[in-house]
Amino acid sequence: MITNTHFNPDLLASALSKSVPLPDDDLKALQKELTDDPAGRGYSRMADSAVVVAINVAYMIVNPTPKQPIPRATATNDEFAKLVAKAGAKAGKPGAPNEKAKYYLDTVIPLILRSATIDLTSSAITDTLDALVALGTLTQGEVTAFMTRPDVDYQAEVERPSRASVLFGDGVTLELSDIVAARG
Repeated sequence: MITNTHFNPDLLASALSKSVPLPDDDLKALQKELTDDPAGRGYSRMADSAVVVAINVAYMIVNPTPKQPIPRATATNDEFAKLVAKAGAKAGKPGAPNEKAKYYLDTVIPLILRSATIDLTSSAITDTLDALVALGTLTQGEVTAFMTRPDVDYQAEVERPSRASVLFGDGVTLELSDIVAARG
C-alpha cells in the first residue's frame, strides 16, 4: 500500500522541476531511435529501464578504421645494413641475377651506408629497394616491413557519445518516462 505519510513536498517539487516531458518532435526522434536503432544498441531486446541506461551512457565500439602501418621517414645505418645483408645472402644463391645484384650491393649500397641516417623518402633509396625486389634479392614483404612501423597509438576500441547526447545535445539525459512515452 502506498501512503503519503512520509511525503516531502520540497523533494517532489525539486524532482518535478527538473523533469520535463519531451516535445512532440523530440518524442518522434526518440521513437525513430528506438525503432531503427542506428547504433545497434539492441533496444528491441531491452526492458525500458535498460534502454534508459543504454541511451544515456557513452559506449565503446570496435574501431571502424583498420589498423595500418605508419610509413617511416628514416632508418639508421645499422637497420639499413641488416636489410641489405638479407639481399646479399640471397644474391649468392644459384639462380639469383648476380651481376645486377652485385652492382647494387657492391656500388650503390656502400654509398648509401655512408650516412648515419638513411632518408627512406628519398627516391634513390626507394628505387634501390625496388631494384633489389625486382632482382629477387629482397621480397616486397621485407621492404614493406622495413619501410613502415606499427601504429602503437592505434585504439582497437573507440568511445562513442551517448545516443541521448547525439540526438538531443550534450548534457541531455532521458528518463524512464521518456522511454515509456516513446514506446507507447
